[in-house]
Amino acid sequence: MTEVRNHSIGVRLCFMLTVGIIASLCVSLLSADAETESVMPELSVLLPETFGDWSIVNHGTYIRPLEQLEEDHISTLYRTYKHTSGKTISLVIAFGLAKGDAVRLHQPDVCYKAQGYTVKRINSSGEKTDLWPTGRLVADNGIRQETITYWLRVGDKVVTSAGGQQFANLQAGLGHSVDSSLVRISTNGQLSQQTLALHSMFIDDLMEAVSSEAVSLLIGERGEVYVDG
Repeated sequence: MTEVRNHSIGVRLCFMLTVGIIASLCVSLLSADAETESVMPELSVLLPETFGDWSIVNHGTYIRPLEQLEEDHISTLYRTYKHTSGKTISLVIAFGLAKGDAVRLHQPDVCYKAQGYTVKRINSSGEKTDLWPTGRLVADNGIRQETITYWLRVGDKVVTSAGGQQFANLQAGLGHSVDSSLVRISTNGQLSQQTLALHSMFIDDLMEAVSSEAVSLLIGERGEVYVDG
């Protein structure tokens, strides 16, 4: 009888210990979610209004990302910068907090097609800069043509294609929740090498001007592996 009683007490203790561990894990997960939800960045503060030969102007035409229709864990910044030469560039940044898994921000061609544009990819696998790949598109609706340079960051992976984005999201899902950023630069007018060079100059100047926090938000931690496909 004593052995039975001891066994019963042992079972109850194991059960209570298991419940305690599960409760602790739940508290940890809830705390992690709360911490994740508390780090929505102030994009307008992180991105300077003036840097190098660029300054913000109060006009611009933007193709709105579809993310703006989603939940409040998506933050979007719209700006137009003018170079001292007189040329202008539109900048759109969308940031998404992780909500249980990796956030899926839309590829830019989805947004343009949804608003009646025909979209052509200039390069299929992304044109790699010194640190990360960038994708380039031309969008045309018969009245207006835009040249677009963009990339998506998923955690510490930077991608320019739907395949690369799916792979990065899959990797993130197997590990832990991560946030994402979409960076899109566009100019109105016909495609030219001068336009592409202007985009590259803008990216270089911007990255030199922003803080390390902004760099991490836009392209992830330096030295990490970037994927595409």
